[in-house]
Amino acid sequence: MKFASFRFLVYTVVAVWTILLNVYLFIYHYDSIALNLKNSLTNKVSSQQHIFEGHDSYYDKENGVEYSHGDYNKETNHKWAFSSDNNMLHKFDPYQYEPVDTSIVNHKTFDLYQMHTGIKDLRGIRPTFASNYETIFKNHPNPDTILGNLNFKERCALYFQNLFITDHNWYLNPNEDLPLGRYNFPYAIELDEFEFNNWRTHHYEELKQEYIDQEFEGDDQSSITDAQYEKFMMRKFEEFWNTTLQVEQRTLDSITHLRIFNKCFLSSSDPKQLEETNHFIKDQKELIKTIQGKDYLPSFEFTENEKMAKLDSYRICSSLEKRIYPWLSLQHPVFEKWTGEIELAPPQYNNLHNKKKYKSSTPATPLQMTDCFFNDMRKSMNGRGIVLTLGDVHLENTLNLIRLLRALGNMLPIQIVYYDNISGSSKAKIVKTARETMRDFPLSIEKIRHLLPEGYDLGLPVQNIHFVNLFNVVNEQYKSKFDGYGNKLLATVFNSFEEFILLDSDVVLFKNPQWFFDNSKYKAGGALFYKDRATTDKRPETDLFLLKSLLPNIIDNAMFGFPMVTEKTLKNDAFEGMYHFMEAGVVVLDKYRHLNSILMLPQLYFMEPLSKRSHGDKEFFWFAFAFNGNEDYIFNEYRAVAVGEVKPDRRKDNGELYLAQELCNSHPAHIDDNDNSLLWLNSGFHFCGKYDLVDYENDLNYQGNYYLQTFASQEEMKNYYYSPINIRHAIIPPFSGANYLKGPNTQGEPEIAWQMLHVLCHDYMWCTYSSIGYGDTFQNGTVIEFDEDQHSYFKYLGDIWVGLE
Repeated sequence: MKFASFRFLVYTVVAVWTILLNVYLFIYHYDSIALNLKNSLTNKVSSQQHIFEGHDSYYDKENGVEYSHGDYNKETNHKWAFSSDNNMLHKFDPYQYEPVDTSIVNHKTFDLYQMHTGIKDLRGIRPTFASNYETIFKNHPNPDTILGNLNFKERCALYFQNLFITDHNWYLNPNEDLPLGRYNFPYAIELDEFEFNNWRTHHYEELKQEYIDQEFEGDDQSSITDAQYEKFMMRKFEEFWNTTLQVEQRTLDSITHLRIFNKCFLSSSDPKQLEETNHFIKDQKELIKTIQGKDYLPSFEFTENEKMAKLDSYRICSSLEKRIYPWLSLQHPVFEKWTGEIELAPPQYNNLHNKKKYKSSTPATPLQMTDCFFNDMRKSMNGRGIVLTLGDVHLENTLNLIRLLRALGNMLPIQIVYYDNISGSSKAKIVKTARETMRDFPLSIEKIRHLLPEGYDLGLPVQNIHFVNLFNVVNEQYKSKFDGYGNKLLATVFNSFEEFILLDSDVVLFKNPQWFFDNSKYKAGGALFYKDRATTDKRPETDLFLLKSLLPNIIDNAMFGFPMVTEKTLKNDAFEGMYHFMEAGVVVLDKYRHLNSILMLPQLYFMEPLSKRSHGDKEFFWFAFAFNGNEDYIFNEYRAVAVGEVKPDRRKDNGELYLAQELCNSHPAHIDDNDNSLLWLNSGFHFCGKYDLVDYENDLNYQGNYYLQTFASQEEMKNYYYSPINIRHAIIPPFSGANYLKGPNTQGEPEIAWQMLHVLCHDYMWCTYSSIGYGDTFQNGTVIEFDEDQHSYFKYLGDIWVGLE
């Protein structure tokens, strides 16, 4: 009895202690978790709302269930949340659901690593990382064993060993179906369809018919309720989101494989980058020991499966390269000199601005072997030059640009890169324009003779031209992947210059090309970019999540030293939600320094989740740098401007003058942010860059809405469209940031800085304003008036480009 009483007493004490402990946890711990979760989800819902039509509750007539705030959808196990702001039900952000085990990044090692290094993940999203890391850390649950013991080449081996263990046949497939948020799902085709209300609106009728066909099969449809159909819609939307998350994870996996391969096997051929990596590993090992307070760490042991994947063979770099770049044929382009000589190796420009490369006396180790094609290519790069892409359809603009380069005194060699064949007659016209004696000048030269160097009249410099045929650099089965903008990306990778200026064929330069290499921003970063117009086109929140998820994360940093993204990138206009950020008509790059980032360009082009989130190729350049953890790119501060003639004395209907000055044309231009000089413009030099496509009868009838003058006939208008732009002014429109693109007012002043006229110049005429808004919403830009010498010089270059006598 005494024993039983004692046992009862013990049980009672344990039970009471357990109850008290749970009460404590409930009050002080779980309430805190619940509050944090509630705040997190509230923030997500407020920033991105997936709207489920209904009111403060949703009654499912079929099942007799009413869903209200905080209730679950019994079928999908997802919560609904009520928003008092608009009296609608909102589905929680699907991005809260994690395709990988994110507890990995919460391991104390990574917490302590961030605390001691000061490194922070500033992306503001849930943890994202390649699924291969999940495999690695399941095999090695204590990250200390990796970070404290393995050198860089051992970490590289570990990564790809686990990739092979998971899938012996892995490779980055350029033909993989990774559509924009609709993997095997046919409905999502618009950028805004990641929000439920937009998706529902776009597909209401087709999905309703699908529901009828699936559920009723010709039976009486009068019993269909709105609740049944809405439930079906939400289920379909959830299917869409599940596949979206899968596709985005696969996109992240591919980009991670690519950047790790490039750093492991291509950067190792650059002694400077190799030295930086070795210092990183050495310092990190010491840090891990300091954090743990030990002179030694638990040893690292490869698993039996990892040991079976042998990655120490002599040809490992080339073997992996074929899986990372399966589209690569491992052949160099064919180089054809202007004389007709054919070369199978890159031309030598060593006498032209050749840079000194780092040299290394360190013997190569197995994981540093330079047996990769791109390592060989890096060694063959030399000199500075200009790169143009060409097809027969671009011939006229290319000839105009070559004349202009001669007038500017260009002495840099030019590589004209093409992917499909161009005709012999096109090549002959280019050679003639580049090499013939050029002493006959337009009459406009008379006003600028005092600005020209001595001997200018003796003849403009001939151009050193090579035609570069890229057709053989791509494997046969992937040749169709490089149509359109793909040609330009290939030209970025396969030109043979160490440093180059990439020009669109319709670009007009106002500076000698050497100026761009001498620019202080280019010298600082080795990558000089220019910004696009500040239009009001915005990205949905889901775009921004995907882009941020592809940036290096804390595991990338700890394992391989990829720098974490900083506010330099996260605070740019694109991550503030603007759809158009970069204009890629002129790109200036040090390819030797930034080869890894440049090699990411074609891979991004293959991925529909990214290619559909960019207008053409232009955003890919800075995307590639950012995704590679490389923030050494620098943008000219000014966004694109308008050049031409400001319309004088613009008056409102009541006779008052507008505060805003207006300038309309079809050419985005760029002003140097240092001295306000004009650098370049796009879309050629004709007043209307699409003059040959214009419906002149239509434009003539519309002329009263814009022109500084009226035209008596279509022929007179056509001549004006064909003539060079008369550049007297530039308007740098107001831009206070992505959140201040509009200036609403009741005074009739412009509310946006760029207004597209959807009639004139084949629907490509923009009007730009020196200010927007009025009163509290007023924002002011800058109007530049060029002096008479500048105006005359622009007139001369325009006549050269257009070919006027």
